[in-house]
Amino acid sequence: MKGPAGSSPSPPALPERARSLVLLPIFSTLFFYLSPRAVQDNVFVQFLPQALSYVGLLAWGSLNGWLIRRLGLQSDGLASGLAWGAGVGVTLGAINTVVILKVVPWLGYDIMFLTQ
Repeated sequence: MKGPAGSSPSPPALPERARSLVLLPIFSTLFFYLSPRAVQDNVFVQFLPQALSYVGLLAWGSLNGWLIRRLGLQSDGLASGLAWGAGVGVTLGAINTVVILKVVPWLGYDIMFLTQ
């Protein structure tokens, strides 16, 4: 299937497989935060959500085709993707800063946990 003149072909309308793999890092992050401090101090447990993100992405990629298109990395959408990515990144960074500097102390916690 060809797209407009000069663009790359559109991906075929195939169902996306293994969408539930996105739950791996989400549930491992919940596991981390709900675990006792002794478990959280384990380096393996600290990196488990990130490792499962990569494992899930690799497994998802091996089960689905047209990965560049599915991930939104095609060259014809690069400018739009960078604009959205920058906006979302700045917004989430600002929210994170407000939570750490305002909400955490308001809840009665010390932000010195950041030094650990």
